Amino acid sequence: MMAGRVCQREVHLEDWVISCRAFSRRVEYRCLASLFERFKKDAVRIAFRPTPRNGPAQDLLRKFFNGLPSDGGDSLVLTCVDFEKLRPKLYDQVRDAS
Repeated sequence: MMAGRVCQREVHLEDWVISCRAFSRRVEYRCLASLFERFKKDAVRIAFRPTPRNGPAQDLLRKFFNGLPSDGGDSLVLTCVDFEKLRPKLYDQVRDAS
């Protein structure tokens, strides 16, 4: 489940809940790719607060960023260009059910 808002040049991702079993199966990359594909924005701004229980999310974000915010006060901005450059190849497809 992803929740946020679409702004002028960015998608603001405020909540993202994903099973730890889904991580490392590239589902997390597909989620981000879907945001870029669907909303056609330059960047996704990710609100993130490291906790002892979100290690898989921290590992994912470290692939895109040199450091993570320690107190959750900052957000991380992932550009479409950086995402495309650093993501693995995705072999799946997503279809909109509507």
